[in-house]
Amino acid sequence: MHTLFDVESGARRHDEARGLAGWPQGYPAKARLVVPQAGKLVLPRDTTGLDAWRDWGTPRDVRVAAVGESDGPAEETSDAGHLELAHVDPSRAALLTRPAFVAQLPTPNKEWFEARRIDTSTWRRESPRHLLLAARVDHQGRTTYGAARTLFVENGLGFGSTSIAHHEEVWLEGYDSFADHLALQVVDAVDLQAVPEGNGAPWTTAMLLLNDRARELALPTGWQHALALVAGLYRVRLKVHASAWANRTSILFDIKTEPPEALLVADGSISAPETFLSPYRTARPQGYAHTLGSRGSSFEEQILELGEHLKVLSPRESTDTAPPATWTEAQEVIEGLECPSFVLTERARASLTDNPYPDAGRMTWHLQQLAALAGEYAKSNGAIGQRVSVEARRYGIEIAMQDGNLSPNRVSSGGESYLAEPHVKVDDYKTPDKCGRIYFAIDPVSCVFIVDHIGLHDY
Repeated sequence: MHTLFDVESGARRHDEARGLAGWPQGYPAKARLVVPQAGKLVLPRDTTGLDAWRDWGTPRDVRVAAVGESDGPAEETSDAGHLELAHVDPSRAALLTRPAFVAQLPTPNKEWFEARRIDTSTWRRESPRHLLLAARVDHQGRTTYGAARTLFVENGLGFGSTSIAHHEEVWLEGYDSFADHLALQVVDAVDLQAVPEGNGAPWTTAMLLLNDRARELALPTGWQHALALVAGLYRVRLKVHASAWANRTSILFDIKTEPPEALLVADGSISAPETFLSPYRTARPQGYAHTLGSRGSSFEEQILELGEHLKVLSPRESTDTAPPATWTEAQEVIEGLECPSFVLTERARASLTDNPYPDAGRMTWHLQQLAALAGEYAKSNGAIGQRVSVEARRYGIEIAMQDGNLSPNRVSSGGESYLAEPHVKVDDYKTPDKCGRIYFAIDPVSCVFIVDHIGLHDY
């Protein structure tokens, strides 16, 4: 499934999106959306199939909303009638044609269609597909996030064509508000599995314990799957034990022998949370251990509370500024990361000039996360130790500590030399000209990460 990381790393610049708005000339020919676990969807080929989407998008309707507002238009369509598509905001065009997050929703029922005055009585070959879309757009130092629920109809304008029968969207300025909004929407994707995409980084592991005796918590049908999807947004693999107290012996064994990276205990249904939290802290001192309230709150409130913990487990993947577009821009940002816990060798600095890696912004982001991990390592006085590769998952990066096929350099720190063998896998399963790597060494005495190479697969 797609995640919030995909939204952040797939940010669109407003000027890049502008080219998508001048339909039909700027409309991407045979554009398709890749829908995780559900194949592909061909977008409408021309403006004829875009009426429902276009009618929603009057200037007064496209607004920054607060979570809790209706996803539909705030007012009736402008008296001016249909907008010329050349004047459509490029952010809206990017959300529809280049979303960074896509999830398939269930096909609406008969009542849903009737409430929206969509006549399906004449449909024969028509095939409705309801999608949840999301994207981030950066423009002049301002970041906005869009989310949409769009009903596409395959074969809607004849065989092989696609039209849009219904569309709702909302735009938000704050990342936290957007994350909360998307979490409340993704729970409807009942057929979506909370698993990483094929080449995605491993997810953080977390366990949630509660005690739903006789279903007294009144949780909705499918609640465990819904919480797993919310956790998946943050790249967290959530294992839920709904009868934790009855199964405490086996759970405590798992906690002591294979502790997850995070443990949440619902104190509203488990009267003695420390029964689980205390041995977990002993087994994993650097782990994340907290209680989670579950009694007297709605399921939506529980989702939002879980989200607050997930935001700590999986920190936001980028800042409010647009990622560097060139290596000239990236060099200044990367050199600015240097501090007592994170340093660059001369070899690494030299690699920032005319770097062959094709995506300066992506590489910069991975270095930012590595620098943050280095700060945590130093703060713990090296207590993380060989668990660096595990803790790296919390920052959304994948680190390999060794590789028998490498002949890494040795770098100096504090009068000692260390192998620059650990490496961040910026990309994997890519062609050599796109396979990014960051090689670094760890000085366990001074608690510093020394980066020796930034760019393509090296050594």
